[in-house]
Amino acid sequence: MAAHAPSFSTAQSLVQSGQLNQARAVLEKIIAADPRHFDALSLLGNLLVSRREFEPGIRLLETAVHLHPNVAAAHLNLGNALLSARQLERAAAAYRQAIAADLDLVFAHANLGIAAEAQGKPEEAVAAYREALRLNPNSAQIVNNLGNALQTLRRSDEAIAAYRQAITLKPDYPEPHNNLGNVFKALNRYDEAIAAYRQAIALKPDYIEALNHLANTLAAQGQRAEAIAVYRQSEALQPDQGDAYFYESLVHLVQGDFATGLPLYEYRWKSDQKLTLRRFPQPQWRGQEPLAGKTILLHGEQGLGDTLQFARFVSVLAAQGAKVFLSVQPPLKALLADLPDAAGVFAYGDRLPAFDFHCPLLSLPLALGLTLATIPAPTSYVHAPALDRTRWPEVPPAGRELRVGLVWSGNPNHKQDHNRSLPLTWFRQIVRTPRCRFFSLQKEPRPDDAAALAAMPEVMDLTSRLADFRNTAALVGELDLIITVDTSVAHLAGALGRRTWVLLPFSPDWRWLLERTDSPWYPTLRLFRQPAAGAWEPVEAAVRAELARAAGDS
Repeated sequence: MAAHAPSFSTAQSLVQSGQLNQARAVLEKIIAADPRHFDALSLLGNLLVSRREFEPGIRLLETAVHLHPNVAAAHLNLGNALLSARQLERAAAAYRQAIAADLDLVFAHANLGIAAEAQGKPEEAVAAYREALRLNPNSAQIVNNLGNALQTLRRSDEAIAAYRQAITLKPDYPEPHNNLGNVFKALNRYDEAIAAYRQAIALKPDYIEALNHLANTLAAQGQRAEAIAVYRQSEALQPDQGDAYFYESLVHLVQGDFATGLPLYEYRWKSDQKLTLRRFPQPQWRGQEPLAGKTILLHGEQGLGDTLQFARFVSVLAAQGAKVFLSVQPPLKALLADLPDAAGVFAYGDRLPAFDFHCPLLSLPLALGLTLATIPAPTSYVHAPALDRTRWPEVPPAGRELRVGLVWSGNPNHKQDHNRSLPLTWFRQIVRTPRCRFFSLQKEPRPDDAAALAAMPEVMDLTSRLADFRNTAALVGELDLIITVDTSVAHLAGALGRRTWVLLPFSPDWRWLLERTDSPWYPTLRLFRQPAAGAWEPVEAAVRAELARAAGDS
């Protein structure tokens, strides 16, 4: 190396003192003089990655690996850079190369676990974390990460044990307390969850995630005023976040306080809901501009049920003189094609006509200044096609038996699925009600439910012929009663004006409000609510009694 070249120790000192621009300049000079300088390549690569200059940083670290393929630390550095850049498969491969070079490199095993978990491979993550703990059993962070992977696998008892071990190893470590709270909340062990979150916050008073989890749990327990106070504490600490404002909105909305809740609900775009607001050159309609003679595009944004529920506002805007187009999820296009007052219905990805304004469907209540008293609630606003009896000979015409459709579970990836979905076996006594004939409307039943359905002759499964929502609507429109958990079928049946019983958890989605047995959104719905968190038995008893009465009256 030339005598006048700057020294590597100078670069190291600059990095340690936080003078990163100067360190970068020194390292670039070293590499220019000696392109094979392994330490300079590694340090500059790591520095660039830390500044989120991933591409040049990774190139430098790849060069270092090429020069010294048997040095485990080189592969580890490259893996860390690739992990930061979310190149997960390549990161995992680099960690495996590091392990091949040094079986006892703890961080290679630990970070391989992080990469595997980020790839949605929790079993591989558990194996990697356990190997890291074999080498370093006293790492609270690795034990905490193991708990996360176990909880992803819903191995709750093992996850709880891992978090408690992490706390024992490092009592002042707030993250395992927060994670322990998450497990308890998922198990409806709310008092224990609240205690765990409070301990996390005691250790880290500005722990935004724990504050929001605490508030969510208080809200789920019905302690709504206290929940709002905690949300506002979180908002004061981090005013630019979206989560606390969004979740606070749900507390107001479920109480029917739309005036407070709807403006806060707009924070959903910045929250952990990970919703993406569609961008258009045209302005979003926010209620101020007159719509007479204008054209507006309404577009779905969340689930199928949300689109079905808020499609009712097409007629409201048409009554203001607007020409209304509707953009919806592809499975709903055919069903909603004949929606009254819609000038055109398009699936996502379809070429759209010209329009003056756009509005996400769930922003319409705010734009319209909606209150409980002004919810437009026609008996029906979606029309079911007639049932083709040549294709559905098993469905009898109306007669002495009550024809009942059943839906018992929703999307398993929904955050509240553990609260809202039921196993089919929950209906075991219900389907024995005399003078009733039962039909499954449950698409894609889970393995245990599929086995239970096969062993339950009282329930006829016709779902193989439910090719789309029009088919489902035709079948729903023919039945006398739908009994469903909170899924898109509840909204479909309500929009069709069919008699429907919805089974709700103690802490329901905001649109079902609190305590009441009716819905201001759907005149034909009746709501059966848990009296306490996890208490489905009283709901089952009430449904059985009411069904026996309804069958007797049929």
